[in-house]
Amino acid sequence: CMRDVRRHGQDVILTLTCDPHVTDEHIIAIAKNLRTFGRMMLRLNHEATGDWFSFNKRASYQEVADFFVRFHKILKEYAPNVQTILCIGGAEDPNSSEITKEKEFAEAVRTTDIWSVDKYMALNWGWPYEVAEKDNFSHKKESAEYVYKMTKKSYERYKELCGGKKKPMVMSEMNADGDVTGPYDQVKMVQDFCRLIKEDPERWFSGFTFYQFRFPRSTRSTFPLVHACARCAVALLFSCCFAPFVFTDRSFMISIT
Repeated sequence: CMRDVRRHGQDVILTLTCDPHVTDEHIIAIAKNLRTFGRMMLRLNHEATGDWFSFNKRASYQEVADFFVRFHKILKEYAPNVQTILCIGGAEDPNSSEITKEKEFAEAVRTTDIWSVDKYMALNWGWPYEVAEKDNFSHKKESAEYVYKMTKKSYERYKELCGGKKKPMVMSEMNADGDVTGPYDQVKMVQDFCRLIKEDPERWFSGFTFYQFRFPRSTRSTFPLVHACARCAVALLFSCCFAPFVFTDRSFMISIT
């Protein structure tokens, strides 16, 4: 729970999904509760330009965006210790200069404390009901270079919408899903992504959160050798992930969900 996180001297990153039609009184009550946890970050109605969460089925994209701005302003009045994270699709079309749903979310981009996208180099969104196979379409795999490029493109457009003002940029969900790649390709892809961060002379990226962190289905076995191989791959993943930042002057946040 959040108290356990604070007890260990770390900051809370909280994701909250909320009906965009709730009253100011409800938001004030939430803010007063969050105020007691000290410094923290709040990702409100994440992936807000998608269509898979209930808040997008209850309201238009403009209403979702306006709600984020309203929530942020109330939060700053009653819980100024909480920083808001706007998590939207960002740049999803390499041929477009605009972010997804830019008209609706431009004001939210200018209002939030922290910019964010959720992007996976590989993801099986059919899990646990569907195995990632060649003959189904509930999974994807993209290169580390492409995901890094589109994340940076998102940041640049966010900055343009704010008249050149810079804000922290994070990936609230990032991984190469082992269900799609297998454990060792997962390691390689995350390692490649971290190397791109290290080698980029522009210090624009503030952190990422590992999400969907699970062993690939092929390793969920009673055979200890296979399971041990997966555990070795996970250990390698973390050593490769953190290694690029050890001997640099970078201040970078990596969290795990």
